[in-house]
Amino acid sequence: LKKGEYCELYFFTNAGLAEADSFNASIDDEALTLLKSDNGQHVWIPASNTRDRSTVIKDEDLTWEQFGEASVRLIAAMREHDWQKDRVDMHVKFWTALEVHPWRRSTYNHLKQALLLYQSQQRQKWHRAIGTSQAFSLAKLNEEVLKRASDELAEKERSARLENLRQVSPPPSLVTPPCDTDT
Repeated sequence: LKKGEYCELYFFTNAGLAEADSFNASIDDEALTLLKSDNGQHVWIPASNTRDRSTVIKDEDLTWEQFGEASVRLIAAMREHDWQKDRVDMHVKFWTALEVHPWRRSTYNHLKQALLLYQSQQRQKWHRAIGTSQAFSLAKLNEEVLKRASDELAEKERSARLENLRQVSPPPSLVTPPCDTDT
């Protein structure tokens, strides 16, 4: 965060902060531990990197309550770590635009989730683009990209429902037709 790099919102949720409180802070940042890598080689890595990341929830999978907890705290952390004012303000505008977007109050879950997916994708893209000719502002939502995120999630929902139906109902070719007793 001090370097302005991407950081998952999860670490700023109540759950993420509680996990951080329970993490053994006595592990020295310079302490190393020996681990076996995927290729079978043993490598020394910082002990602080051995923390279990399986509990980290991706930004797009956060609840709206967790998103609200995290966005407010991350803004405060950005200010504490002397982020440029225009970048902090841009994030405030970005997250406010998501909160007040009409989809945020929709009865269709995929529309609400599309906002979180869009937020995750665009914020990661923004961090990768900083300092390049591809740099852009998050302040104004790109409705076309947001619509694509919505379409992607709607298709996933449809596919999941179809798969559930397939598991509940046998395919028509397996259903035995009723016997004709009139012959």
